[in-house]
Amino acid sequence: MTKISASEIISVSRLNFLINHSLSINYPVIKVEGEISQLIISKMGHTYFTLKDAESCVKCVLFRSDSKRLSFPPTNGDQIVVIASPTVYSTRGDFQLKVSEIIKAGKGELFEKYLRLKQKLTTEGLFDSVHKLEIPNFFNCVGIVTSLESAALRDALVTFHNKLARVKLKIFPSTVQGENASSELIAALNIASQDSEIQIILLLRGGGSLEDLWTFNEENLVRALTKIKKPIVAGIGHESDTTLCDLVADWRAATPTAAVERLVLEEKKLIDKFEKNKINLIRLIKSFLEEREQKLDYISLSLKSPRDKLALNENKFLNTQRRLVNVKKNMVKELYLSFKHLKNKIDILDPSGILKRGYCILYENNSVKVISTINQIKKGKTLDVQLFDGNAKVNVNNVEKKL
Repeated sequence: MTKISASEIISVSRLNFLINHSLSINYPVIKVEGEISQLIISKMGHTYFTLKDAESCVKCVLFRSDSKRLSFPPTNGDQIVVIASPTVYSTRGDFQLKVSEIIKAGKGELFEKYLRLKQKLTTEGLFDSVHKLEIPNFFNCVGIVTSLESAALRDALVTFHNKLARVKLKIFPSTVQGENASSELIAALNIASQDSEIQIILLLRGGGSLEDLWTFNEENLVRALTKIKKPIVAGIGHESDTTLCDLVADWRAATPTAAVERLVLEEKKLIDKFEKNKINLIRLIKSFLEEREQKLDYISLSLKSPRDKLALNENKFLNTQRRLVNVKKNMVKELYLSFKHLKNKIDILDPSGILKRGYCILYENNSVKVISTINQIKKGKTLDVQLFDGNAKVNVNNVEKKL
């Protein structure tokens, strides 16, 4: 066993200090060319990214004070030259380049390949909205295509459990990165699409660099998605990552969790619509019943029971009878009065009535001819006299004409 003296032992902090000191003396400032990937801007405004080439990569940091001097905003895929100082971040022991300036050298080869394939598929119309399937509002079974070990799957399962626990989930495992990943994903998607229970397929993958996500830019996988006859929701990478599978999917979510949240939103829309329709239906039913009740009230008021009808008719009969009796009485009274008045007139005009008052009627002798003037009487003539209570004959001894 090798013997080590205490003077030979150094701490981790001392080691990082010595490395930094050596780097600052031997490589105070260097220029390094590579392609940007995994670019992140912190809340403090500092920019973190990885600079890579075909065989290796190195972490870089650009502090906010230095980023203000840049002539362009760096993005993933940019081919650049950085002017930097190599350092070791003592807290974690990470080797990194502390960048002071960035010079744009052009786009990376992988990103250029992405753009060329995107243009090709766009020209073919693979991303056109006419090909998009509608995401159903209500569903009972969802298929998930992703890696069993991925954080994306864990996040999705937690979200389903918390917000859509009623939905049945079927997982179709596949690698999501590497040489055979695209073929495995195609196989898993085909199996999921043939499952009669599944109504929606989620294609999930956590975040990563352009290289990490390249499987989802493979042409064979992108074309395979267009042949799936069930709605596909893609939740690949982070919000800043947009793969060709995102573009061809029926709906693209910013993250795997957002993909599940989209399904939650669709169901909420359906529930809200159902609740609104339920309220409207209840209102319509209530209005209909109230209208019917009013009609029944009206009909019940207009309809009488047989007993009520009989009582009503009996009252009508009695009222009519009373009116007829009154009419009869009035008619008899009027007839009596009319008769009495007529009798009075007759009595007044009846000669016997006049005779009773002391008058008499003169007739020519043995004739019915009434003498009405003095000129009809001659002296010595015999006349018949009719009195109230009998007749007599008189001889005319003298005739005096009234002057």
